[in-house]
Amino acid sequence: MRLSFNANLQRQKQMIMKHNISLHIWSVIVCFVYMFSFVACSPKQTVETEQISFSKSYCLTDACNDSISLQFEIEFPTILDDEAALSLIQQDLISRFFGEEYSDMKLADAIDAYVKFSYTEYIANNRAFAERLEGDEDKEGAILSEQQNLRGRVVATDNSILTYEVEQYVYMGGAHGINTRYFYNYDMQTGKLLEEKDVFKEGYADELTKILQQTVIEQSEEFSSRQDFIDAGFEFDSIHPNGNFALTEDAISYVFNPYEIAPYVYGETEIVIDKGLLRELLKE
Repeated sequence: MRLSFNANLQRQKQMIMKHNISLHIWSVIVCFVYMFSFVACSPKQTVETEQISFSKSYCLTDACNDSISLQFEIEFPTILDDEAALSLIQQDLISRFFGEEYSDMKLADAIDAYVKFSYTEYIANNRAFAERLEGDEDKEGAILSEQQNLRGRVVATDNSILTYEVEQYVYMGGAHGINTRYFYNYDMQTGKLLEEKDVFKEGYADELTKILQQTVIEQSEEFSSRQDFIDAGFEFDSIHPNGNFALTEDAISYVFNPYEIAPYVYGETEIVIDKGLLRELLKE
C-alpha cells in the first residue's frame, strides 16, 4: 500500500508540474501575442489643438486712406503624448508662420512681436511717401495698403504622423497678391519634420515623377494631354517631387504654388495620388 501511495503521489506531482509548464507556455504565448498586437495595432497618438485668431488693421496716416491688415487663423497643437516632440513641432511651425527668429517664443508672444515688427516696417517704408502724396490729384493711382492672411490647420494624424497645412495670402501692392499653400509632415514620436527620403524608398524620384505627370493629366478637367498643358503655358517638365506633400490615410497630395509650374492665372496645382499607385515606392 505504501509503495502504491508513493507512486500515486509521484504521478500527481508530475501532472501538476506538466500543468504548470503548460500554463507557463501559454502565458508566454499570450504575452507575445499581446506584445505583437500592441506594436502592430498601437493606438493613435493623443493630439489636441487650440484655435488662435487675430485680426487687426493699422492706418498708415491719420487720413487712413491706406492701411496694413493682418489676419491669422491658427489651429495650434498643444497636447501630444511626447512633450519633447510637441515642443519641436511647435517651434518649427512658428518658424514657418513668422520666421526663424520667432521660433523660440510662445505662439502668443510670436504673434505680438511679428505684428509689431510688420506695422513698424510698414510705417517706415510708406508713411513719408504717403504724406508727400497728400493733395496730389493723382494719389488714387498710388495704393499703399498691404494685407497678410495666414491660416494653419492640422490636416491628418495617421500612423503617428501629424500633417499640417500652412496657407498664406500676401498683398504688397501691385496688380494682385499671391496665395501659397505648404504641407509639413511631423513624426509625432520624435518631432522630426519628414522629408521625401523618409517616406519613399531610395531611387523613388523618376518613377514618382512619371506618376505625378500622368495623374495631373488624368485629374484635369481642362487639359487632356501633356501638350495641352504645355500649350497653356505650363512647364510640364517641372512637375516632379517638390517636397510640398501631404500624407493622409489613403493618398499623398502634392501642391505646386503659383508660378512654380504655371502662369499666375492658373493659381496652384494640386495632384492627389492614391496610395495604391505608390505601394512599390513607399517605405513600410
